[in-house]
Amino acid sequence: MPSHMWCELNLSNPETAGPWWAGDLSISIYSVNDYMFEIPGDWAASNTPGKLLATGRFRDGGWPGQGPSLYAIGPWNDGNPPALYIRLDATTLLHYGSSYTPGGHTMNNYHHSDEWSGGTWLTSKDKSA
Repeated sequence: MPSHMWCELNLSNPETAGPWWAGDLSISIYSVNDYMFEIPGDWAASNTPGKLLATGRFRDGGWPGQGPSLYAIGPWNDGNPPALYIRLDATTLLHYGSSYTPGGHTMNNYHHSDEWSGGTWLTSKDKSA
């Protein structure tokens, strides 16, 4: 099942586009589509040119990873709108090893019952995350 789409803010005429998958086959559907937020333009220009949206997920059970995931995407780079069912180019910003892959990286104090939702980009003076 695809992971992303877009629409206009006018819900009486949403003009939907999509759906699409975020990234290549290595990105699990369980690693995306729980949170999405803007990446600051200056940071994106230096680190993820053309990709101004962060998308990710932290689901229980370790299926997508044993910690939160975060990917930078810019659907408009693949068309305006992109063709149906394509895989959008994605840059990995944060990803932990899966519970299915022995020896992968695990977040400190991770537990399979952990599940978080939501995200934001924080900036204070010359630092951001």
